[in-house]
Amino acid sequence: MQQISLYAKINNSQLKICLHALASLTGMDPTTILQHTMVWAPAQKYTPKILPGQGGQLDQYRIHVTNDSKSEETEKIISYVQSKDSKEDVENLANRQWHFQIMEMPEAGKQKTTSQSISSWSVKKGDSFQFLQSLAYKFQFEYWQKGFQFVYGNAVIQLTRIHVLDETTKSIKLLDPSKQWLVKVYIDVGHLTDIEALNKAVKELEKVKTELHGLMNLEIPDRNAFDTRIR
Repeated sequence: MQQISLYAKINNSQLKICLHALASLTGMDPTTILQHTMVWAPAQKYTPKILPGQGGQLDQYRIHVTNDSKSEETEKIISYVQSKDSKEDVENLANRQWHFQIMEMPEAGKQKTTSQSISSWSVKKGDSFQFLQSLAYKFQFEYWQKGFQFVYGNAVIQLTRIHVLDETTKSIKLLDPSKQWLVKVYIDVGHLTDIEALNKAVKELEKVKTELHGLMNLEIPDRNAFDTRIR
């Protein structure tokens, strides 16, 4: 899958205005987002000897494992770190339906949007953590995304903030003390080779960027911010 995207930041004081404007533009009320993401990395770094004529560097990537929930009430928020203290919580967390993603670096060069290849799959049954451990991956860290989502044509518009576990209170707290919101507008295209669909997605995001001008400034972040490779 190829994901075409643009990003912006807004202050917390702008949230209500943005939600009203996006509801008017899309003709829908926002959907609540609650996503728990865990990042897993190879337990050992793989450094094969590359012989002459065998090509370039072989990269290892972190795996992002995400569980979607519509609201805080639908599923109990359980931290992976905390779950080790409760067998019930371990089983609850491990047997949820998790979505796996490996994200490559976005395309380099002068681009109108961020264009990133993403491999994704889901484990619908069984213990997802045992599956990751069988791949020789280990848990690194976790975070939660909370916010709102709209759909406008083929584009998904998300306004989210990152939360992390507060070791003192054992609850989640905002990572960014400024309380800013990250805006992500994206379109997923099935295949990198579908040039027509990719060009159409880029044009559609440019249209969204123009329509939201004055409300927010959608742009392309530094591609290094998307780097999930093991160094």
